[in-house]
Amino acid sequence: MISSPDGWPGSTPLAHKTAAYKGPLIPVPKELPVAIKLKEFYFLRHAQSTANEKRQMSGSSWDVKLSPFGHSQAEQVGRFLAEAKLPIQALVTSPLVRAQTTAAYAAEALKLEAFIEEDIKEWNFGKWEGVPFEEIKEDFFSGKNPPEGETRTQFQNRVLQGMNATLSHPCPKLIVAHGAVWMILQEMLGLESARIENATLVHVKQSNHQWILTELFSPD
Repeated sequence: MISSPDGWPGSTPLAHKTAAYKGPLIPVPKELPVAIKLKEFYFLRHAQSTANEKRQMSGSSWDVKLSPFGHSQAEQVGRFLAEAKLPIQALVTSPLVRAQTTAAYAAEALKLEAFIEEDIKEWNFGKWEGVPFEEIKEDFFSGKNPPEGETRTQFQNRVLQGMNATLSHPCPKLIVAHGAVWMILQEMLGLESARIENATLVHVKQSNHQWILTELFSPD
């Protein structure tokens, strides 16, 4: 389901499974250092973590595990990938445990090795790590930076660097990462706000100079 990133409240699901998007979500520099050779790729948000379960902020400095329900979600994704026979030739994951564990289920299904890209890990939320989202959402949406964490600009630049490295090599690949990373990627490609739930798999393809997003799988 298309919804919100780690610990964030849900948003209205897409009216259709396939849609084209335009417009900002998180403000990023107008001139982005993008070097994407791929015309299509797949993105999988990690399955539910213990922090997601409790609606706590979880970034890169709090390396939480998957919840029992998250393991069930990841198993569902694995079964889908094993049956769908998608043309995925490479798998790249964030180094955080919740992403690597989700990627392990995908790797087994796809019979691929998962490669780690450090720069696509989640935002470092500093003192917001572990805090209930409801307590900081006003500060977050007003544009304040996490105390003792990464600034928005630092996070954006890091993710852009990681995505450029990941997407610059022309082979169909699956990226396993996080909610806020997805938001930056949307900006990078000119997509509008379409936040994804845990363990949701989407396909992104360029057609007529426009990127098209299709939801392929969302767990029960």
